[in-house]
Amino acid sequence: MMDPSKRGAAKRLKEIFTTSGETLEAFGAVADVSSQAVSAWMKTGRISQEKMKIIADHYGYSFLWLLTGMDEKRLGASRLPPDEMTLLDWYRQLNKEEKQAALILLTKHHT
Repeated sequence: MMDPSKRGAAKRLKEIFTTSGETLEAFGAVADVSSQAVSAWMKTGRISQEKMKIIADHYGYSFLWLLTGMDEKRLGASRLPPDEMTLLDWYRQLNKEEKQAALILLTKHHT
């Protein structure tokens, strides 16, 4: 039987992955691991704290939340209004080219 803390970590990793909208390969590339490693993380919850910190930081989640399920889930969640968090979530789901295009569009509109 899986350790309850590992089960929770697996669930939270899967949530971050699903929210990211990325492929397993792209998600794994963030922490320099294979898509197979990412799949294993989400099944077993077995991930080094170093890789967990990288994932949490990259996607804007609290490391403590990812590790334990405690603390604010999203970094800055208490400081950003809901509409801004929604925009940030949408932006994080864009691929590299879409992010560049969005920034160009916003820069042109704002100047």
